[in-house]
Amino acid sequence: MSENPYIIFEQYVGFDSDDAIPFYKIDNGVIPSPEYGLEEILDNGSTERLRAYCVDEMNLTEFLHIHLEEQIRFFKELMPELTDFRNGRDMYIRYRTLT
Repeated sequence: MSENPYIIFEQYVGFDSDDAIPFYKIDNGVIPSPEYGLEEILDNGSTERLRAYCVDEMNLTEFLHIHLEEQIRFFKELMPELTDFRNGRDMYIRYRTLT
């Protein structure tokens, strides 16, 4: 962990979706604000940081994709006659204009 503190973020598996260690918390510890006068543990452009950032983005993308699928299902059930929507946002906009 001393070589790559981001491992904590990458490998921690909590009990549910609220039990997580966010990337930014580890990042704030690894690269503290200059006003504190502390040394950075890793460089701003380190490969460890980039990898953890990519993991964070992939997790977010997966969450948004799942959420989008739920929206699409919701609107298809609500308005089965309207099936030409490409995504949940379009469905919501059309739904709001029809109601």
